[in-house]
Amino acid sequence: MTLNIAGYPYDKSFLAISLDMFRTVCTEGSIDMCPSGADLFNLIHFCDATIGMEGAPMWEYDPDTKQRTIRAVHYGGDFLANDAAAITPYVYNFITDNFADWG
Repeated sequence: MTLNIAGYPYDKSFLAISLDMFRTVCTEGSIDMCPSGADLFNLIHFCDATIGMEGAPMWEYDPDTKQRTIRAVHYGGDFLANDAAAITPYVYNFITDNFADWG
């Protein structure tokens, strides 16, 4: 799986305000699904992400259909790896069941 991530990284900011969005592509071999619960999965990735990108979407792009599908939401990391919450069927159903009226 190849994922994209986009956000406003702190290390690219001016006076602690990031004005420009940056995107990077994470290739296969830099992504690992690790179970962290019965229905939730943590996605460990080595994509170029830093402080300020928490909450950034991670999506897969299908060039045949020109569709983007969000697969995870980046939430942090350390000097070894980064973490994201995978959008599993459980997470998707929770979002649609609890936040349908927000749209």
